[in-house]
Amino acid sequence: MTELSLVFQSEDVTPSAVQQQIEETYSRVELLKTIDGISLQDFRSKYDPEFDSYEGINLEEYQSGEEMFQLDRIEVLTSLDLYLHERFDPLLNSAVLCWMRDSFEHRRWPEGPGELASWGVGGIRSFADHFSGLTSMGDFNIEECLHQWKRLKEEVRDVPFFSLSYKRFWEHLSRHYDNIHGYSLVIKLARVSLMIMPDTSCCERVVAKYNRMHDSKRPNLHIKTVRSALAVTNYGPKLIDDFDPARVVDMWMGLIGADGKPAAETGGCIKRRSIAALARKVAKAAALKRS
Repeated sequence: MTELSLVFQSEDVTPSAVQQQIEETYSRVELLKTIDGISLQDFRSKYDPEFDSYEGINLEEYQSGEEMFQLDRIEVLTSLDLYLHERFDPLLNSAVLCWMRDSFEHRRWPEGPGELASWGVGGIRSFADHFSGLTSMGDFNIEECLHQWKRLKEEVRDVPFFSLSYKRFWEHLSRHYDNIHGYSLVIKLARVSLMIMPDTSCCERVVAKYNRMHDSKRPNLHIKTVRSALAVTNYGPKLIDDFDPARVVDMWMGLIGADGKPAAETGGCIKRRSIAALARKVAKAAALKRS
């Protein structure tokens, strides 16, 4: 069960990894009905049948206890097996999971050009139709998307970033190929797929971060401040040395926009400049100190 939990908690989980680990867990539970697990093997290796004892502890009526254990073992494992199937069968049978596995999971793309040409076409069509009601899909053209999909499979197969993991591969494409010369419509679908979470572990991690921020020492912390702090924690640089304060100051002053291009000057920007001058000096001093 630990391996199954770790797969779901992974930040770079793939549809096929989910399917494979669930099916493997089913098989392990079924095997435990007839084959001893690690803990039971350890117990039997330390059991002394001559003195009917375990690590010096006398076990009275071991035989009757063994019979009861075997009955309980079957009952517990059968109940666990039923629970797992009720919990995970809907996910295994999910059409969305199958479409993602049979299209976007690039490491499963076939080698032969004939197979590659038709690979994922049905999945892309079905996925696009399923999420056609999203606002972002308003101007979506499935025929143009399939044309981009064909080019994508042919053009990126031999590039270095093809070896990236599932999530990082599509993040790289999203950053560098979302334009009229790239694969913007395919990327639009891939972004939707990346937002589908197989479990709630990411939410639980955010709740834990929130509890560390909004604690008994800071009970009056405003929710807007916490939201900003969480955004920095999740999307900001991992190390403080990677943070560029000068760019943030320029954005706050209105000199540049969020895209890094010069912004139009407004009255509010002019008023902030006198205040921002000191912040800019501090930022430069911090940069010199780091260097």
